Amino acid sequence: MIGGLILPTLTTVAIARRLLCSIWHILYRRDFDRYSEPSRIAESLLSFIYHELRAEDLPNGETALERVRLMLDQLQIGKELQYVKYGRAKLALPQSSQPGAAPEAVPEKQGSRRNTRAAREAHKLEAAQRRADAEAKRLEAEQRRGRPRKPRSDKGVKRGKRAIAQAMSAGVSPLAS
Repeated sequence: MIGGLILPTLTTVAIARRLLCSIWHILYRRDFDRYSEPSRIAESLLSFIYHELRAEDLPNGETALERVRLMLDQLQIGKELQYVKYGRAKLALPQSSQPGAAPEAVPEKQGSRRNTRAAREAHKLEAAQRRADAEAKRLEAEQRRGRPRKPRSDKGVKRGKRAIAQAMSAGVSPLAS
């Protein structure tokens, strides 16, 4: 009976000591796991940012990739790392600020090119320009006709086969609004 209780206790103490030693090395020496790979660390950081922190909540409008690069630079690892895998995607990281770092990688696919701050700002400007062009076109058409465009009378009413089927199953006439 006593031997059966001692073995689990010794195992627990040994595991706790090992964890404590690892934590002490990380905090005191500012050391990371020497057996880990920078690419795996970058992948887990990116996954953590997307799933736990929510990328849109990052400070100063940082992108998730910029935040991953900042964290890797703080750990002083991954200066040669140019890409990080996220699922099937291979995303380009910004250039490292560490000395002797590899040059900034060129995004390989269209989606990677849009995942930069400059690309997002350009997209916002293009969208604003398209909205302004559409408004100017609408005003010109109203001037040409001499009257404003007639608004839809059924605005806000759901249309289509699915909406009609849902209304009929609820016992409401789809034509009554």
